[in-house]
Amino acid sequence: MLTIGDVLAATLLVLGTALTTLSAFVLVGLLFPVRAEAAAQRVESRPWATMTSGVLVALPALALATVLGAIPSPVARALSLVVVVLLLVVAVVGASGLAKLAANRAEAANSRLSSLGGLVLGSTLLVLAALIPLVGWFVVAPIGLLTSLGAGVHALKPSSGRVPKAAPEAS
Repeated sequence: MLTIGDVLAATLLVLGTALTTLSAFVLVGLLFPVRAEAAAQRVESRPWATMTSGVLVALPALALATVLGAIPSPVARALSLVVVVLLLVVAVVGASGLAKLAANRAEAANSRLSSLGGLVLGSTLLVLAALIPLVGWFVVAPIGLLTSLGAGVHALKPSSGRVPKAAPEAS
């Protein structure tokens, strides 16, 4: 039987996770705008290829984490945790790009929206969409996570964050 304390603990756990996830998307988008923009451009130009690359990165990494986690050594289990955390860090970079993409579209629809307001709005929409019962949990969140992972991988490649140099002007 559940007590009110159990219900409150579960509710606050979900609320806390949602707020910290939203904060991470906004923070990464603000601290690394070039990487977030690169992730946004990748998702906008090639969404299915981005999600596929997320799957291709997630499967071997999660297999490695599973194998390492099954080894009864504290060092192996710590390495398993490191692999999972690295995947999540890369996914947060990609998710900040998804939030940036949503922000760009929101700013186009509402010219009075600031870039920070757009980023917060985009992040909020991503997090709230993943919280929708059943559809959000089993469709939106996995697709968003895999797409974010693929976008993060492409955004963190050394060539994706470079701004092309302008051609010298002829005098």
